[in-house]
Amino acid sequence: LMLAACGANFGFRLTLPYSAGIVVGRALLQTTVVCFLGVLFMAFPGVQTALKVLGSLYLAWLSYQIATARPAEAKGADRQLGFGQAALYQFVNPKVWANTTTAVSLFVGGGDGYYARGALLVATFALVSAVANSVWTVFGVQLGRLLRSEASVRACCTQSISSRG
Repeated sequence: LMLAACGANFGFRLTLPYSAGIVVGRALLQTTVVCFLGVLFMAFPGVQTALKVLGSLYLAWLSYQIATARPAEAKGADRQLGFGQAALYQFVNPKVWANTTTAVSLFVGGGDGYYARGALLVATFALVSAVANSVWTVFGVQLGRLLRSEASVRACCTQSISSRG
């Protein structure tokens, strides 16, 4: 949704650094987690099962919180995060940490080939993220065009006038 909002407000080209920062930051975080969890899983194999369960429960709880949250008050955006800010934001975003540790626990497994599977996971997430980010940004650009069109302004004003009575 942030990418759609940035696309609507700033256009596709100006949103690219933000989008790329998300992809690169997430890939760096995932690589860090893969390396750390590989060592942890070798030392304590039971931790992998615990992380699967706890990470999945946290993501389900977070989904519920988002689904039942009240809408936030809209604020105008005059600038967006840049590449570096977007990349660093991935490291402080608890949803990304939960998603990453759960994905590594579920899909990478342990034993031989752990790091190769980890690299495949990071590459797959980066590719999917880049495509999804582009889709959301294009959606936002199109939505922004629609909302700024003469017909939508006229419809909004007509609705506003007729609702006053």
